[in-house]
Formats: sequence, structure tokens, C-alpha cells
Amino acid sequence: MCASVYGWRSELYPVDWTPPEETVSFYSDKFLQDFSYAGYASGEAPLPSGSSSIFDVVVDYGADPTGVKDSTSHIQNAIDDAGSYPEGGIVYLPAGTYKVSLPDGQSEVLRLSRDNVLLRGAGSEQTRIVNYTTTMHGAAIIRVATAGPSAQAYDSEKVAIVKDVTGPSHRLYIEDTVPFLAGDLVEIRWDFTYEWIVEHGQSKWWGVPGDPDPSNPETGPSPAYYKRIVTSVNAEAGWIELNVPARYSILTRDNPVVYKILKRITGCGIEDLSIGNKEIAPHRSGGQEGWGQGDYVKNGSLAWQAHRSQVIQIQYAYNCWVKNVRSFRYEKNTTPTHILSNGIRLHKSFNITVQNCIMQNPQYGGAGGNGYMITLAESNECLVIDCETINSRHGLVLLGSGTSGNVFHNHTDRNTGRAVGNAKNENNLYKTDGEGSDTHYFLSHSNLWDACHLDNSRFESFHRKNFGGPRNPGLTSAHGVYWNTSGEGREYPKIILSDQARYGYIIGTSGANYRVSTDVNFESNNEPEDFSEGIGKGENLVPQSLWLDQRKRRLGE
Repeated sequence: MCASVYGWRSELYPVDWTPPEETVSFYSDKFLQDFSYAGYASGEAPLPSGSSSIFDVVVDYGADPTGVKDSTSHIQNAIDDAGSYPEGGIVYLPAGTYKVSLPDGQSEVLRLSRDNVLLRGAGSEQTRIVNYTTTMHGAAIIRVATAGPSAQAYDSEKVAIVKDVTGPSHRLYIEDTVPFLAGDLVEIRWDFTYEWIVEHGQSKWWGVPGDPDPSNPETGPSPAYYKRIVTSVNAEAGWIELNVPARYSILTRDNPVVYKILKRITGCGIEDLSIGNKEIAPHRSGGQEGWGQGDYVKNGSLAWQAHRSQVIQIQYAYNCWVKNVRSFRYEKNTTPTHILSNGIRLHKSFNITVQNCIMQNPQYGGAGGNGYMITLAESNECLVIDCETINSRHGLVLLGSGTSGNVFHNHTDRNTGRAVGNAKNENNLYKTDGEGSDTHYFLSHSNLWDACHLDNSRFESFHRKNFGGPRNPGLTSAHGVYWNTSGEGREYPKIILSDQARYGYIIGTSGANYRVSTDVNFESNNEPEDFSEGIGKGENLVPQSLWLDQRKRRLGE
């Protein structure tokens, strides 16, 4: 949509807007953060075209592009060889269909485990990967992650942060600057202490060991994590500066620390291809039989086979991307199944771009983390742009402590609360218990939904009490921004439900469905009420994209 010459601006985003200073408070002030750091290289460089070294899986490795013979080992050998080059390489899959399957004892079909490897097809309509394994419980078709265990890797001692950060500051005052140099990758961690929980009205839902109130559950969130890059160090003054500002308060009360991290994979991409999965043989009875909300706990059941499987999972990574990738229906599937459960998942990663991708039609959409098309988990400053999610339990999901700074731009989310199960066509998909695109659990905060469209779906950022899992989801968001959202369809007349901690923001809505709610009333204790402006007037909002305008202000044309 184009802004009218008679368009309006948000009171929070005047013509002379500048990024907020650290003097504003996350706890008490209304303000829009600078979201321009999202995506590959913080938007400061285009996605790479790849190395000059090309590894053709058909010509050089004997992969079968007809889909008759299994090509798993052929493609994996090409990936491994490309990773052995210092500059990496392009693993090229010419037009065709490639049959793959899950190797015994592994948790992924294909794995990119070294830097600067690009898995590239001839186009999403020309190159297809079909996974023949139907028992994919907890496994991925493609995983991007370093070889071996990589969780919580750090090569410096945890250094205490010694001064409170209450606004969007780039600077951390720390106990010792010696371990840090400009260019270091670092992680900031802070705890959900008893004081934090009480302050945010979550004592009914979250508790911590040693909580003085014996009635509180010991089910508090894991610590919050932010991933950053050091830009400068001042040893005399005792601070380091980071490339991206803080996204919420970091208080000395909550045991904050910073440390260098390593074993993070970078420079990897997946692009220009489609991925599908052979369906799990459906019940002839049709409907939802075998695919119930809790059926995933029954070992060997249909739902158990699909449970928490992924199409693409990117873990412990930065500056990687997925571009022009689509799910597809394997021609021998008797149902409209594209994938078994989940689509693209970014986990403990930062500055990842997902561009022009379509994920749809999971066979299973039950509880426990199934039927999510694009998920950002404990990840920071990632960009999902020009994508589409269709026929799913949840289209977009943000989850995990500290998930922040992420941007969804020009995204279309269609027909949530659905999964395939035993359906013969898309007209009789079964209805799942979950629906919408949401901030799913714990404090996923300071994220931006920008110029997005909803068709029989809605966005949700509210208090989820004890809705699922061994730990209560409770408070799910703070300072999230819905900018210029449009909606249509019969199922959700209110396209945004927002009841966030401190402030949340709904600015500009339009379309046949444009109404919103900031009073969800789920025992949230989320005061004050979220800020809303221009409801039903989004067509004339200036600028139409907050992210693009902020990016231009920071980086120029």
C-alpha cells in the first residue's frame, strides 16, 4: 500500500524521530525502539552470492535427480567437501527431485556443520528434496549447526555487569574489560529472580528455587540471553559497547553477566529449492484420528512419529540465511501434506535472514510444539521478510527468554488452527486447539511485526497463564510493536490481541478485519494498557514500513 499525501504519522514516530537514548525507561516510558539491526550482517551487507568453488551433486557426486535412488550420502559428501575449503563452497543441486532419508542414529537427514557452505538449487520450482523417512520424531531434514555439542560454549570467564541498564543502551559497565576486544561475539545473560517475578506480577505462574512463598510453583523461565558483537572497549572507564542496544532492562539485582562465545557457525545459506516429506500413512477413517492434541506422547503413534520434527533448523549460528525455499506436496502423498510438523526454526541464533519462503500444510498440529511454520526460539535480531505461512497450528511463533529485536516484514499468515491429519484435500483439514501467530511463552520482547497481512489468522501477545508445557508460559511479551497490520477472513474479526508487560504497541490497522483488543483479561497484571493508534486507518500510515524507514535512517539508501 502507498501512503496518501494526506497520511498520518504516529505520535511516537515523528518526522524527526531518532533512536531512543538510554535515558528512557523500559519500565515507564512509551517509545519505539530501533529495529534496523535485524537480518544478515545487521542489514549492512547483501546476502552473499557464495564461493567460486561449486560442488555439483549430480556431476561430481552421482546424486540421482530423478528421485528413484536415495541421494542422501551423495549430497552430504558434497556438503562436507565444500566445508573443508577455507572459503567454503556452493553445493549445487541441478533441477530435479532428490530422494533423501534419515541415516540411522542421526537427528538430521543433511547437516551443514562448517562455515560458508551454501546449499543451492536451480529454483524452488525446479529443485525438490523429498524426505522418505516418516519417523522423524525430533529430527530435522536440514540442520545448520557446528559439529558436536555447541550449547553454552564460551571462552572467557563470565564477567559481571556492575551497573543497571534501564533503557536501550549500547554500553555495558562490567567488572573486567580485559577479556574483550572489538569484534568479539558475546552473550549477555540475566536471571528471572524472585524480585523480577514479583515486580512483573508473575508469582502465581513462575517460581524459583528458594522462593520464600511456598505456594509458588518452581517453574520459572530459563535465563534470558542476548547475542551481540563488541564494537569498542574502554578499559579505563570500565565499559564495552555493543553493536545493538539492550532490548529490556538488565539489572544488577538479576545476576547479569557477559562472556565471549565461540563454536558459532556463520556464512551458511539454503536457497532456491523446495522441500517436502513423504506423508505418514493416514487412517482411512479420515478426520483427526491418530493426530489428537496429546497423541504425541504415545510411543510409535502417528503423532509421535511427526512430533517436533523440522524442515530446516538453524542452531547456534549468526549471519546465515534461508532464501527462496518452499515446502511442497510430494506427488505420491494421498493427503495434502507438505511437511510432517514444523517448518523453519531458528534456535539460539542471531542476525539470520529468512526471505521469500513459503511453509504450509503440516500433517500434525498437536500440542507439545507441532505445526509451527516459522519459529524463532531464543534468537535475536533476525529478519523474516516477504514470506508466507499457510494452513498451520501457528504460522509465526516467538518463544523463549530474551528472544528480541526480530522483525517480520511483509509477511502473510493464512488459515491458522489447522493441520492435515488424514484429510484428502485442503477443504477438510482438521481444527487444532492452538491458533494464530503468537509470542508463545516466557518473555519474548521488543520484536516488530511490520506491514504484515492476516487472512483467517491473528497476532497474539498476551499473558498465557498455564497454557501448556511443564513450565507455565505466563508473561510472553513486552515492548512488541505491530505496525501497519491488515486483515481479512471470517474467523478472526479482531486481528491483534495485545496485553504486554509495561507497554505494547498497535499502530495502524486496515482491511476488512481491522479491530484489535488490548484488554485480554488473562490475569496478566500487565499495566499500563498497551498503546494503540490509528485502528482502521493503516492505509494512510506514514511510513508504511517502520523497519524500512529505520533502516534507511541508519544506513542511508
